Amino acid sequence: MIVGLGNDIVEVARIENMLSRHSQRFLDRVFTPLEQNYCLTKKEPSIHLAARFAAKEASAKALGLGLGRTLSWKDLEICNHPSGSPFVVLSPGATHTLAQRWTGLHIHLSLSDQPCYVQAFAVATCQQSP
Repeated sequence: MIVGLGNDIVEVARIENMLSRHSQRFLDRVFTPLEQNYCLTKKEPSIHLAARFAAKEASAKALGLGLGRTLSWKDLEICNHPSGSPFVVLSPGATHTLAQRWTGLHIHLSLSDQPCYVQAFAVATCQQSP
């Protein structure tokens, strides 16, 4: 059953600006250590950070929750399968909270990037509502 859909687009320059103004404070507020390690080893880290930023926003929208009240930035960790396809790992706290709403929750992600913009599309599905 589809729980919801979410979409987000991020201008890469916005992330570059946040990095130059707030550096590690921005990274630590929004990204898990695993996400930071992955992105900062890439040739163009800001594109990868922007993609994860957009994926978190799109995922939160798909859940109908947004970020802030129920979910924090680091409750959603964006990882990659060995094939390169992205997936969402929920923090234990978020998993517990969301399990009260849905059984077998899964978020499907699609990410697209260009030099100036990245876009994320998320579809949240579940087996059933509890």
